[in-house]
Amino acid sequence: IATSKREAVKQYAVERGLGCIAKIGWPGAIVVEGRESDVQDYVDALKKLRWKHLAVRGEEILVAKEGQTLDDLRALPSTFTELGENQMSDFAAMCKAVGLDELFMTLMKKKPDSKESRIGVETASADTRKWWVSGEPLTDRKSVFQAHLALVNSRNDVQAALACLKNVPAVRKIAKATHNIMAYRFPSIGSSFIKDCDDDGETAAGGRLL
Repeated sequence: IATSKREAVKQYAVERGLGCIAKIGWPGAIVVEGRESDVQDYVDALKKLRWKHLAVRGEEILVAKEGQTLDDLRALPSTFTELGENQMSDFAAMCKAVGLDELFMTLMKKKPDSKESRIGVETASADTRKWWVSGEPLTDRKSVFQAHLALVNSRNDVQAALACLKNVPAVRKIAKATHNIMAYRFPSIGSSFIKDCDDDGETAAGGRLL
């Protein structure tokens, strides 16, 4: 895919505040999420570019309940992630991690069943952690500690990022850790913040992260 098209795929998504995973190469694939009108506008913009073939294979529409915001309904972080030509397995893993595996099957024209829904996940690599920045492991009195940082803007972002970090086989050691201490904070209305933490059995550890 031409560099100009790759830039357009990203720019169009960022301009509309969409969550997006794009896999370049053949076959190319894009999963995009946001307000329905913005997503449709994004698709229309992509169709104006010159492609040998471009088709919408599937879609899911969620209707917000009273009091719910767009961010409450998001499965993907409201960021753009691009995967390389040989990373279809990572694309599948990221979709599965946030509950979009059936949509991925529709994209690949496969019937979603218990066996097929595992496609690609067993060979997923650490590239799936593009949402994360990880520190170097630190050993202290036979215990190993490692910090991971991700940018989030909603509780859905938190859940999506955690699922991606814990559920991919290449980073399964995180899910098996004795304690997974977690904390998050993101801006709310005015100058206030929404925040929470999880000690995971290590008393007061989550609060210290805040």
